[in-house]
Amino acid sequence: MNRTLATFILLLSLGGCTHQQADPTPGDELVGTWHLTNLQCYCPAGWLPDEQLLLEANQRYQLYRGGRLKSAGRYATSQGNLCGQGASQSLLRLVPDSVGAYAPSGAYTLQANKLVIDQGSACIADAPVATYKRQ
Repeated sequence: MNRTLATFILLLSLGGCTHQQADPTPGDELVGTWHLTNLQCYCPAGWLPDEQLLLEANQRYQLYRGGRLKSAGRYATSQGNLCGQGASQSLLRLVPDSVGAYAPSGAYTLQANKLVIDQGSACIADAPVATYKRQ
């Protein structure tokens, strides 16, 4: 009886463990050129930069604002939960080649030709949420 109870408790404790799993190759569905169509943030009213995000199949990205290159670097996707809260989410991480360059990273959702990057999710209430449309 004690052995059965100990085994049951061990199985329950192992079932609660989670870890982040890296996806070594970002999905092809992200590859393409994305145009910013909406930005939810604490920004001036009506402010929406002319922004394009190019995600390449070789895990490189380029971010343009106003037609000028703002940042470039590499990107990766993974599954995990931000701040240790909630269920596992799809995560997109853009890592700029230049230190301090802007790169919108966070939890993402992809539905048809709409990419939403939530830069704060449950961690930061006032972080931007960027919506892009595939071009």
